[in-house]
Amino acid sequence: MMADVRKATQAETSADRLAKLERLVHEIGLARFVGRINSGVIDSADGFSVVERFEGEQIHRPISSRLIHYVLGRSDSYEA
Repeated sequence: MMADVRKATQAETSADRLAKLERLVHEIGLARFVGRINSGVIDSADGFSVVERFEGEQIHRPISSRLIHYVLGRSDSYEA
């Protein structure tokens, strides 16, 4: 029973840590964040996990940009 409580607490702690790192990426920018990973300030496993999530969020072009591309007849370079 006590082991289950520890696992749940560790999982919440890990999720909280990742959420804090995601906020940090938005605050300082991706380049500075990766610099902190490379210098050892941020754990590389957690840090690069957050970088992958950040890139996934950024892959979608804003609606205004998509509309302008559509109106002008240009192809969207973000489409795969």
